[in-house]
Amino acid sequence: MAKAKFDRTEVVDAAMQLFWQRGYQAASMQDVFQATGLQPGSLYNAFGSKAGLFEEALRYYSKTSFENLTKELSEASSIDIGICNVLLRMMREAQETEYCSCFLVKSQLELKSSGDDALATVVVEQLKHFEDLFAEALQTSESSEESKGKTTSVLLNLFGIRVYGYLGQGYEHMLNGVRTSLPWLPWEEALNLPVNAYPAAVIQ
Repeated sequence: MAKAKFDRTEVVDAAMQLFWQRGYQAASMQDVFQATGLQPGSLYNAFGSKAGLFEEALRYYSKTSFENLTKELSEASSIDIGICNVLLRMMREAQETEYCSCFLVKSQLELKSSGDDALATVVVEQLKHFEDLFAEALQTSESSEESKGKTTSVLLNLFGIRVYGYLGQGYEHMLNGVRTSLPWLPWEEALNLPVNAYPAAVIQ
């Protein structure tokens, strides 16, 4: 019997949306079959298991987010302005009615609490790519030691926005907090620039 043909990227994207909204544990196999449109045999042949599909969805999200974030930073007039733009965008996204935090951050919180160390390790590996991206960008204008400290500060705020956004504290409230914790960034300049129009699915 011929194998069923399907677009792998479309299937992984559909699975990503499901896991992102529901969480890994809460998404049943029936949910997965319905979301992807695959029959059990096709899914298991292609991905091995629910965990295999979830891992591929994590890597797909990470790759797409990394590419979009790299573009966003590279198109800014400076790396500092680029970082401001990223944080400002994330704060705006947190105001959306159907706000859903970063898929990687949500997954890490869930997987660590459930004790799934294998998949949690995959998430950590993906998050490390983003840390390296900011560190390398900041090293172009800072000493190695200073860039490490600034990278850590940026990531603490970046991930904090993704979680704190669920509290619905409001844009100005979040902006004041981030500006206080990252005073070295050129906020006045960044706030006077046109709003960047990037899709809400751009990372973390």
